[in-house]
Amino acid sequence: MNATVRTDMKNAGLMDPDVIENPFAYYAAMRNGPALSRDPGTGFWVAWRHDVVRAILRDNENFSARLHQPDKRPGGVPQRVQDILATGIPPAHTIHTNDPPDHTRYRKLVDGVFSNARVRQMENYIARIVDDLLDGMMDRTEVELIRSFCAPVPLAVIADVFGVDRAMIPTLKEWSDRYSEMRGMMISDARLEENAQIVVTAQRYFAERRAERRIHRRDDLLSDLVHATLDEQGSRLTEPELNSITFQFLVAGNETSTSTIAECVRLLAENPALQKRLRDDPTEIPPFIEEVLRLATPVQGVLRMAVRDVTVEDTVIPAGSLVHIRLGSANRDGAAFSDPDAVDPARRNLSSHLGFGAGVHFCIGAAVARAEVRLALTGLLRRTRDIRLMPGMNDLRHHPIFHLRGLMKLHVGYDAVRP
Repeated sequence: MNATVRTDMKNAGLMDPDVIENPFAYYAAMRNGPALSRDPGTGFWVAWRHDVVRAILRDNENFSARLHQPDKRPGGVPQRVQDILATGIPPAHTIHTNDPPDHTRYRKLVDGVFSNARVRQMENYIARIVDDLLDGMMDRTEVELIRSFCAPVPLAVIADVFGVDRAMIPTLKEWSDRYSEMRGMMISDARLEENAQIVVTAQRYFAERRAERRIHRRDDLLSDLVHATLDEQGSRLTEPELNSITFQFLVAGNETSTSTIAECVRLLAENPALQKRLRDDPTEIPPFIEEVLRLATPVQGVLRMAVRDVTVEDTVIPAGSLVHIRLGSANRDGAAFSDPDAVDPARRNLSSHLGFGAGVHFCIGAAVARAEVRLALTGLLRRTRDIRLMPGMNDLRHHPIFHLRGLMKLHVGYDAVRP
């Protein structure tokens, strides 16, 4: 999982395509510099080291999450794209892009959706989703796994949580991908315009579903949100707030699980001995997943804004500066993890990784993501033998997105295990 660094790479920045595809040696080089440095492509300050990243994530007094990421795209957002988005629902700061105490107020509305207790109750249900998907793979010897399995597992859960038909799963996936691309700041103006139109279509779809729930309440998240009260006066969420929370659940509810399942399978396909070890002893699957969350870090980084002039070690960050907290670099920091580029499910400090963030913005869906990945991997290993990469069919390219990291396709072969 290492990569070599071009001789000019330290001047290339995080938006360089080579860095997006193979960032880890670049991260290692940057960790040898100051605690924070300026990224030439975006102008953001970037935190690279585990100790600094963790400290900033927990420092809500000096570093604010209250910002709207697409606005920060280098070169700005074209007027045509702004006009398209203006026909939809305006952005609102709710959970991901907010600070306490407002952040706390919104988070309390949804904390119970994927609580540890709720997820334990969901495990048999998630296992059935996994088995149903695997049933459809057992008459084949090879599949493109992301489309067939990795993405449908979490998206089936999200569809059910939203109370929409599972036939919507391919559409939900496209909407999530298009929204992520817009926030990823790496696409052309033409693609940005196309994505804006699709995102507005998605906004309208969910607005219609929420309008239905106002009249006919159902046992789903959309109903809970439209009928939620925010205070003793009975204030309700506005439409921009509802839209914001809906899209945060749609995207965050599938990206981490999809990418982690795919990365787990890729690593096992490349390491038959480790694959056999996990088949022989499924109790090793959870620590392996934690190690993959550290190594792969599906959310590579998050943005914050300096509220005031802040000194981090010897670096002065001026008020108003945008700071990118590079989780993917922190999770490969040799000062925090011995032999950081190795796959070691037995390492003693597995729980120190920042794959789900830290502090008040620790991922709401961490428990369900862990369960989805564990049950997906357990089912796949139980019902197959010899998972392998298909020769000549895998370039193992990742989505060209600034803040996320996930394989675009993963073609695997396997021997099905019949009941």
